[in-house]
Amino acid sequence: MSEVVLNAFVRTETGKAAHRLRSEDKIPGVYYSRGEENINIAATPLAMKPLIYTTNTHLINLKLDNGVTKSCVLREVQFDPLTDRPVHFDLQGVKENEELMVQVPVILHGSPKGVKDGGLLQFIMHKVRVSCLPKFGLGLEDVAFTWAYTTQSITRDFKAIRDGLYGLGPLSRLATEYPVDVPAEVKTMDGRTVAGLARVREVPRDSTQNPYIVP
Repeated sequence: MSEVVLNAFVRTETGKAAHRLRSEDKIPGVYYSRGEENINIAATPLAMKPLIYTTNTHLINLKLDNGVTKSCVLREVQFDPLTDRPVHFDLQGVKENEELMVQVPVILHGSPKGVKDGGLLQFIMHKVRVSCLPKFGLGLEDVAFTWAYTTQSITRDFKAIRDGLYGLGPLSRLATEYPVDVPAEVKTMDGRTVAGLARVREVPRDSTQNPYIVP
């Protein structure tokens, strides 16, 4: 995840008073982070341009006019419905040891054989949500997906995998190689610890007995 420096200043105008900032060609925003007080800020459209008009997610090094620096990501941008100009933005603070959920763009490379043979490629999902630790970074070079084109039904293959997870059929080894294992406690994104589900030690032969696999 590449880093972008954003120079901004702390603002005192809030609510309707923030309209004056927009008339001065400034975009009001807010910085927030769990366990910290919100900071009302503002930045110029030129400073925000590398963050708004891009498909990439950047780690932001926020530098305020009072000398305070924060590490954050751009969480949301609001646009004027008539002029399409940005009118407000939200920055979420990040900590290097806390998991962060971000969106990365889906980029198609090459041309599948099916398209060359006259087929059509439906490009529906343009972004995917992934989680990472900010200290390790995350860019396009860190995430990869592969797919193949086929005109045949793959339902039979999925059924064979599902049966294998129950210890049945030619892929029965999957039941022992990939047993269901759910931790007793699960830590949520907001830091809460909730009770998980007990480990399933025996693979049920009846799909209605296994809550983890869709029959």
